[in-house]
Amino acid sequence: MDVKQFLGLQQVGKGHWRLEVDERLITPGQFLFGGCGLAAGVVALEEDSGRPCIWATAHYLSYAPTHATVDVFTTLAVVGGNVTQARATAMVDGKEILTINGALGRGSLTADEPWTQMPDVPGPMDCPPRIIPAAYGQSIFTSTETRTALGRTMEQMDGTKGSPNTALWARVPGHLEPSAGTLAIFGDYVSGGVANPLGQRTMGR
Repeated sequence: MDVKQFLGLQQVGKGHWRLEVDERLITPGQFLFGGCGLAAGVVALEEDSGRPCIWATAHYLSYAPTHATVDVFTTLAVVGGNVTQARATAMVDGKEILTINGALGRGSLTADEPWTQMPDVPGPMDCPPRIIPAAYGQSIFTSTETRTALGRTMEQMDGTKGSPNTALWARVPGHLEPSAGTLAIFGDYVSGGVANPLGQRTMGR
């Protein structure tokens, strides 16, 4: 399964994509998870430009509730020799809910290794699965695989303050290849890192 299949993103015309907001893609608040919205825009831009995403950001304007139909429209604003500057606009019932701006392409420069180092944590199979409280219902957090690599688990949150350092292993079930789209989804997990220092079950608010 690739990220396009996970999102259920379908092309319906030139520069026009569509997805249905089902329980796999929502927050516990019953609306489209922001990372899934950004991922949909990134995938649509990559497909329409024929280039990989280098950088993207999203401006969240409104919500897409569960069972809503989201239409994603892409615009390739500037197509250069190496880089395409583009945007994607997500709409629900004619209302703009999300705008994604991005740069896509490939450069000639390479780096031998990343400039940052990941935390020294056990491998995924040596870390406990992240158990999501039943009260949160079905959501993106139950449709992806996550394991707690550093920090407290949800059931250990007791209101006492903790370390600001947390880490998760995460993947889309059955999807082993990295992509900009999956990074967009999991990048939105970062806000949940406030749970450990606060000692409260929170997803970022």
